[in-house]
Amino acid sequence: MEIITATAGVITALGVIFGLVFAVYRWYLKQEKQDKDIKAIKEEQTLLTQGVLACLKGLQEQGCDGP
Repeated sequence: MEIITATAGVITALGVIFGLVFAVYRWYLKQEKQDKDIKAIKEEQTLLTQGVLACLKGLQEQGCDGP
């Protein structure tokens, strides 16, 4: 009876450890994906900002900077 209890305890402990390692690994992958997404968003925002600035400078050069 003690062998069954000890074996069940070891199996449970291994399951908990494996679950914890798997959860940490999934969290790491999620953080890596978020970092990539943030980088892409920043690049897109930079392009949009440069485009808007170019449009405004063009309008100012044409004298369209008043009311």
